[in-house]
Amino acid sequence: MRIKTLLLIYFSLTTVKALACECTGPYEFKTKDDLKEYSFIAFVRVDSIFVSEVEKKSEHDLFYEANVTTLETFKGESVSSILVNGGNFNLNLSMTSCDIGIQENQYWIIFAYKDNSGKQRTGLCTFSKLYSDINGEKDWKYERGIKELRLLRDIYNHPKQQIDKRLNGKIETMYPSGSVEILEEFENGLRHGERVIYYPSGTKMIVENYLNDQKSGHSIWFDQKGRKEKDFTFLNNHPVDTCYFYWPHNGKIRYERIFDKSGNMLKDSKFSNKGVLEEVSLVDKDSNQFIKTSYFDSGTISSIGVYNSINYSEIKTEEFFESSNKKRKWEYFPNDSTKIFKYWEWSENGDLIKNYILLNDKTKVDLLRK
Repeated sequence: MRIKTLLLIYFSLTTVKALACECTGPYEFKTKDDLKEYSFIAFVRVDSIFVSEVEKKSEHDLFYEANVTTLETFKGESVSSILVNGGNFNLNLSMTSCDIGIQENQYWIIFAYKDNSGKQRTGLCTFSKLYSDINGEKDWKYERGIKELRLLRDIYNHPKQQIDKRLNGKIETMYPSGSVEILEEFENGLRHGERVIYYPSGTKMIVENYLNDQKSGHSIWFDQKGRKEKDFTFLNNHPVDTCYFYWPHNGKIRYERIFDKSGNMLKDSKFSNKGVLEEVSLVDKDSNQFIKTSYFDSGTISSIGVYNSINYSEIKTEEFFESSNKKRKWEYFPNDSTKIFKYWEWSENGDLIKNYILLNDKTKVDLLRK
């Protein structure tokens, strides 16, 4: 597998094993070529999970098994069971950071590869995503699982769900329990008007507005306790104007982001949970740079960094004491074949105590001694 699992830590706590997991990219797919390492890709319902009888190669080879019903196959032949890397608390076997949490009565987008036992195997370091949980709840906020299924249908040319162009008025979509999942308005088969998505409990998850099937106007996210998480304004499916994220416990603004009419972010302000300004990032589209300014709790500037907004590489940074006196400064030379950066450092009373250039061969040229 090109995507690998690295087991970093192993220790025992009575009968519970704990393992740390680290995955290498890529972390998303766009084409069939990105999926060539997988032998099985499908939309499935999980019918049961159980301790697998497949032989383990070592005590670190942790996995269990899931019986599934394949609902839609994109690659490979349908299977009735798959191996799942990591542990599963509900099976009283193991608890690991590699566990992806597959449970009965969930729906998943599964990306699997054939292991040495001949069975299909999936896990954390694959593209597998939960589509809906045991209550039928989906991740409508970030569309995890939803967007993967949509993209797979595009890549493999599967039929898309068509909305009747004669559809008008308010339409309800229900959870398996019978409670309302989505209440939305249509006009001539297009979303037009308010759309409300609910948690299975009946609490609102998202309230958003559409104009001719394009997200336009206010879009507000709520957590399961009904607290506001995010308040965005949209135009033609992208954010515009001033948008907010909130701290859940007190409702104070966490991020304030300003977008232009094309959905490009111009300014990003970050606040502490006490409402104190911590950072402001300003984007300059003409120079392809953004400037990040950080602040002390007192409101004075602690640092100013200039970065390339395309590849996020650092261009220069200045740091300050809380008294506003300069503390340190460094400036990079990406187009210079001889040197990497130039560095300055001051004492709190303003004396220059370090000043050197770092060359490409890592040699320091001390400018104070020249």
